[in-house]
Amino acid sequence: MIISADAFCHAILFQDYATIRSAIGAGFDVNGLRSNGRTSFVQAAQPAKDMVVLRMLYEAGAVADTPWLEELFNDFANGIERTKAPSPCLDAGTPDFTDEFTVTRFEYQAGILYFSEASSDIEIEIKPFILNGECVQTSIRADGIALSPTLDDLPDRTFNFPFNPDDGYIDASIYLCYGHNSVNISSISFKNLTPNKQQIDAVIEMLFVFDEIIPGYPTEAQTLEISLAIQTID
Repeated sequence: MIISADAFCHAILFQDYATIRSAIGAGFDVNGLRSNGRTSFVQAAQPAKDMVVLRMLYEAGAVADTPWLEELFNDFANGIERTKAPSPCLDAGTPDFTDEFTVTRFEYQAGILYFSEASSDIEIEIKPFILNGECVQTSIRADGIALSPTLDDLPDRTFNFPFNPDDGYIDASIYLCYGHNSVNISSISFKNLTPNKQQIDAVIEMLFVFDEIIPGYPTEAQTLEISLAIQTID
């Protein structure tokens, strides 16, 4: 089976094991990149921590790109089976959102701007929480962001974006309840850029759309002020 990179990624996100096996059997390169040119397939697979998918990628020669994945692949190599990832919710203070789920309760831990002249990406980690009895460790991922070609042009500028599917939209989502829920980003305003160009402050206007994946969950807008560490991508 010969499929596109985006189709292979879709199979990962929706746990379509048959398609993944067929594509790998036909020689699909699991170390290739998605159509945005930067996001790898193991990056797409990690939020769900689906051991079936991750083992298939490992056996097909996928290269680990995070410490957690390196440890997991070492376990696979040593014949150690994992059915469940170590829980990040062992802290007694981990909040439980089951009875009152709202994005206003999110605690944002770290943000990274993967900056490129052509298009940039942003990833923002959310502090683990409990939902419906399960530990949730997730992040907001935003790909294909059209910004200025140089970092020096970002401070004191606001960039506006249309919503999906209009041209120029940001492909953004949050993995929750076994699905990638849309996050529409309407604007990003940049403020202070550190002299060493390693960090920049940003204000991001977002609209979370959950009902496509999770019926009954609210659509909510949020304004996020956050400092983003900068990683320049060639």
